[in-house]
Amino acid sequence: GGADERGDDILGLKIKILDNEKELDVEADGSWTIQQLKHHLRDKYELHRKRIRLIRLGRMLEDAHTVSSCGLKDGDFVHAAIADE
Repeated sequence: GGADERGDDILGLKIKILDNEKELDVEADGSWTIQQLKHHLRDKYELHRKRIRLIRLGRMLEDAHTVSSCGLKDGDFVHAAIADE
C-alpha cells in the first residue's frame, strides 16, 4: 500500500448535471466514499453551500458507500442533482 501504487484505483467519471446538462470530468479514487467524492466536486467546481445528490442508473448513491462498492467503473456517467442548501 505505498504511495507509488496510487493510480490503479483512479477512475475517470463523467458527472452530468441534471438541470443544465453540463458535464464535469472528475477523477475519483475507488476507495473514496461518495461523501469524499462530493467534497472533491465541491472544491474542484466551486459548488460550495450546494447540496449534491449523485444518481446512477436511477439510484441515489449513499454517502457512506465507497466509489467502488457502488460499482462505478472508469468512464462511467453519474447524474448529479445540485440544489442550494
